[in-house]
Amino acid sequence: MLVEMQKLGSDLELIANGALGKVRVGIMPVAMPSLLSKVLLQLADDAPRVVAEFHEGSLDWMLGALSQGKLDCVICRLGDGTAATHFRREPLFDESVCIVARSAHPIARRKTITAAMLASADWIFPGGDAPLRTSIRQFFTDAAMPVPVPKVECVSVLANLQMLQDTDWLAFLPRPIALQYEKLGVIAILKTPHEWPMPAVGMVMRAETHQTPALDAFSNAVRRVSGVMPVMPPNHNESANSP
Repeated sequence: MLVEMQKLGSDLELIANGALGKVRVGIMPVAMPSLLSKVLLQLADDAPRVVAEFHEGSLDWMLGALSQGKLDCVICRLGDGTAATHFRREPLFDESVCIVARSAHPIARRKTITAAMLASADWIFPGGDAPLRTSIRQFFTDAAMPVPVPKVECVSVLANLQMLQDTDWLAFLPRPIALQYEKLGVIAILKTPHEWPMPAVGMVMRAETHQTPALDAFSNAVRRVSGVMPVMPPNHNESANSP
């Protein structure tokens, strides 16, 4: 109740100036290239008076903020951490990851990259709570190789790109992000035969959340952009566009 009152207090100025309300969203980098700008454009068409506030951080932090009511929803991979009974999950789309290095890295020129090469490399890994860590451990275990100890754990795409430029470390990136930066000549996508199985990207909300018009408008914009049939509450359009 205290969190809800604090949120309402911070929104009063927006509402007084004509906004319908604010939706607070935690978003992982995996969803940004595929969703972010498209969802905002869709939201501007559907409910132009809704303000979206985005937060980026570790999955543990965002799910904790969601549980406490500080966030209204989180867009992330639907790993085990999102399966708690107090969460409601909606899958949106599948998206793969790939291994990247700086474009001038010696390994980037190799046509064949073995598990032994990857095991001996220096790495940037996602945080220990990330679903990808399970796939990483399984890959090296199946190859009878020790799991590398990462130089750093980081979920920030910009920080990872900077570290890749300054080192010979390797990292994982969502493929759409990697393709964008490979075209710019910043990084190279390594030619590894292994596929990295990952949970679907989806939307997570509290199971008992209070559905506000702002959250309704945002979640439906996400569903439309993702190709998932929107759930339209009664009089949604009227509430989103009424004076």
